[in-house]
Amino acid sequence: MRSCTHRAGPTGVEMAGQIAELAHRALRGNFRSIDPAQARVVLLDAAPDVLGPFPERLRRRTADGLGKLGVEVRLGAQVTGVDAAGLEIAGGGPAQRIEARTKIWAPGVTASTLGQLLARATGAPIDRAGRVNVEPDCTIPGYPEIFVVGDLMALDRLPGVAQVAIQSGRHAAGTIADRLHGRDHTTAFRYRDRGTMATISRFRAVGKVGHRTAGLRPDCGAESTTSSGYRGRSGRGRP
Repeated sequence: MRSCTHRAGPTGVEMAGQIAELAHRALRGNFRSIDPAQARVVLLDAAPDVLGPFPERLRRRTADGLGKLGVEVRLGAQVTGVDAAGLEIAGGGPAQRIEARTKIWAPGVTASTLGQLLARATGAPIDRAGRVNVEPDCTIPGYPEIFVVGDLMALDRLPGVAQVAIQSGRHAAGTIADRLHGRDHTTAFRYRDRGTMATISRFRAVGKVGHRTAGLRPDCGAESTTSSGYRGRSGRGRP
């Protein structure tokens, strides 16, 4: 049995970690003719690291945590072909084939087709994910009456997470309300990062809030380190 997950961002890391935990822990001993613990779980990405946007310390901890779960992490591996029985990969040497009937594509957020419709109607450019490039105030260039927010907008390389959608939506709503009351002024959208977290498995996660990074460990809870070097712990580990 073999499972391959392509892309090692937060979505791919969580998928690979949860599959490994199900196979090696939750389902172990539940079958007579197969042993799920023998399943091979592979995480592939052409990038040099897992969780690219995260700090290096958390990237290392994530790769180490996946390894302890039994996940085979293969970086610098580009998928060049896929069929029903497996996939072809290249990078760092001759092309290789991995036999795997279960394949998961985990590229993260992709914009809806509305972005392409807006681009054709207004001439606004879109990025590879189909997001519309907008002005700093979240409007389409040349169309100040059209706002694009959340996962559909491309602005300052902001990630496709809930807080970007919530805050940009509030910014657009506030601008519209100001215009209705005769206060027609342009204000650039400023994103306030509330933090980022990626779940690896039941007892493992990494996160970043401001200058503080943390990794949840199975033995002692969350260990954090600030930019000044302070170390603290929270939680009681396993329930």
